[in-house]
Amino acid sequence: MKECRICGKKAGKTVLQCPDCGNDLPEIIPSKLKLPKIAIATCLFLFISGFIYFVFYTDKPGTSKNFYNTSKRYASAYLTQPSANPAQESSVSDRKIYRLRVAAKKGNESAQYELARAYANGEGVERNIQESLRWYRLAADQGNIMAQVSLGRIFEQGTEVTRNTVEAGRWYRRAAANGNYEAQNALKRLEHKQL
Repeated sequence: MKECRICGKKAGKTVLQCPDCGNDLPEIIPSKLKLPKIAIATCLFLFISGFIYFVFYTDKPGTSKNFYNTSKRYASAYLTQPSANPAQESSVSDRKIYRLRVAAKKGNESAQYELARAYANGEGVERNIQESLRWYRLAADQGNIMAQVSLGRIFEQGTEVTRNTVEAGRWYRRAAANGNYEAQNALKRLEHKQL
């Protein structure tokens, strides 16, 4: 119901003017906004699920999850671009390596790691373990956990370089300090072998 401000007479919701004095009636402004219970429950659910996602699933600096996601995004952008023409595959591969090399020289640790992997596996470049070690070390010195683990593995296995468990342990310790489980298990394995 609407109420006239001048004469105080009440009129229906659809009436625009007071029937007695002809004054324009004010619009009805609801005092309380009533939402259906399902809308409130949905908003509450979305808020709680967003909070849980933020707390438990967002990347935190210095974690292997953060590195993995960064490296994965970088690799998907530069290493997995599909070729429109299979005859041009070598030039596409050359472009990927070129982009990685440019980013790696600018100090991008993910690019350094990916370039090291390319040299280690001979993907897009001629296989070169010394060049691979160089890029792994540059990435590992910047805190790249996967590069640290890779260096530890290379020195532990000793297939490409002279086996050096001290150097392997040093790289595994650095990765384990950042919470990498593979490095922690490798350290236990090395300690067990030395006993």
